[in-house]
Amino acid sequence: MAWVGSIQLKTTTLIFLLIHIHHCYGEYCSYLNGRTSVNKGDCTELEHCVSNFDQTGQCPGNQCEPGWMGPGCQYVNLALNPLNKDNVFDGDMTTHRSINAATVNLNGTFIVNAFIIHTRWFSGSLTVRDGHQNVLLQKSFQLVSPTIVLPRPVLTDILNMQFSYSIYIKEIEVFGGRDVALWKPTNQSSTYSEAIPNGMIKFSSDKAVDGSGDGNFGNLSCTHTATGHSKNPSWNVNLGKAYSIIAIKISNRNDNQKRINGFKLFGTTENGTKLPVYSDPLPYHNRNEIVLDSTHMPDVPVSVITIEGPNDTEKILTLCEVFVYGKIHKLS
Repeated sequence: MAWVGSIQLKTTTLIFLLIHIHHCYGEYCSYLNGRTSVNKGDCTELEHCVSNFDQTGQCPGNQCEPGWMGPGCQYVNLALNPLNKDNVFDGDMTTHRSINAATVNLNGTFIVNAFIIHTRWFSGSLTVRDGHQNVLLQKSFQLVSPTIVLPRPVLTDILNMQFSYSIYIKEIEVFGGRDVALWKPTNQSSTYSEAIPNGMIKFSSDKAVDGSGDGNFGNLSCTHTATGHSKNPSWNVNLGKAYSIIAIKISNRNDNQKRINGFKLFGTTENGTKLPVYSDPLPYHNRNEIVLDSTHMPDVPVSVITIEGPNDTEKILTLCEVFVYGKIHKLS
């Protein structure tokens, strides 16, 4: 299993997130207007901030798009999923309640190394256990909304939290990695085009890393390989450097969903070795999205993710978004 180093969250360590922010402020880079190829150079990694943000690239009041969290709203929140019904997992910072314990279902098995407890104030002890009741953390805190880093990363599907007394909690968020595929260079085996009144629209490979998982093909945010080819269709993204991958989520289109059935996913290491990661066993199911948790991820860091379509009659591959949640690999 891939080893993921601890996430460093102190403000002084966030220089890597601020590389492209010199023009990023106000509505220009908000999540509503930041998903276009025109301004992607300036808006890279800042698309999930709901509110206007300042020139430091941070979202005031932690106002991230639901499902995103952390510095620059660039980390997926594993706690926001259908298995968690409580107000402390609803993605809404305006709701809160008093609790002395919480069970966080992750809706899969993931490598976890940090989480945030959004509270007014907490001065006491916290014990965190996994689904097998192994103690992951036992510590005293005196902080407001502390970011808590586990002593070591853990592979788990549940986090059980016990507080020393009842406290008001707005939200509990669990870091699931940063989308390291966003706006990275992509390729596909062929590209489908359609005529429009003012020219042609190409369903190019970069549409799978534009930050939008919209499955409506008519909204022009999905890839599409050309028809009539004899070879299996394929798509890949170059992550730019090697990452330890925590999970991958593929957003499928709303119609023609079976075209992705039977796909294969590969990861390429820095030395060029192509590793098989996942072979889809569900050739007859319609799915809006496909989530591959940490149990499917390679044991070594990879720098390229490749998806190969099935060898069926149509030989068409369409991807509306490929989220690759990862962490930069650090040598020990």
